[in-house]
Amino acid sequence: AGSSYSYYVVVHLTNGSTVQSNTITVSVPSNVCTTALSITTTSLPSATVGIGYAQGVAASGGQTPYTWSVSSGLPGGLNINSTTGAIYGTPSVSGTFNFTVTVTDSGSPQQTASKALSITVAATATVTLSGNAYCKNGTPAVLVSFSVSGGTPSTFDFYRNGSLLYPANTGTTFDNYPVTAGSSYSYYVVVHLTNGS
Repeated sequence: AGSSYSYYVVVHLTNGSTVQSNTITVSVPSNVCTTALSITTTSLPSATVGIGYAQGVAASGGQTPYTWSVSSGLPGGLNINSTTGAIYGTPSVSGTFNFTVTVTDSGSPQQTASKALSITVAATATVTLSGNAYCKNGTPAVLVSFSVSGGTPSTFDFYRNGSLLYPANTGTTFDNYPVTAGSSYSYYVVVHLTNGS
């Protein structure tokens, strides 16, 4: 493969003479036995604004190494690795983004394949916290609740005065009981979303 060969024939006739044919040259491409190049990735997982993203795009056929490129349309903050085909970075805007990925092999002649793909980037989740003091069974208590926009909560870690009080809770409320009357308490929660962020 990748070489050229010259051929001719000498024909011996029945009358005893010989005739030589013309000479032809045949080039054997380096990819003569290589299957067609194609991108095998059919879809890409979603991303979240502000959360690191890394996802490979795969190809088959042709001759490695491959070279990867992408048309305009990737979400802001994301790029493609021209050697590995990985799409990586930290998305900066939300929405659904359509683009075309192209791979070129190293055969001679080269093969090229393209695939239209898309990535949906979710907005960064925001958490709003509220709390109220009340009397529970004759003892002071604080009921803390929160709401999440831009995501679905899975579990949350509950902090009071900067220290982790209760980890891996479920739901969106927590009853801090008992507390001391006449005191002030600072609360916040770290919410773990179902998308892993």
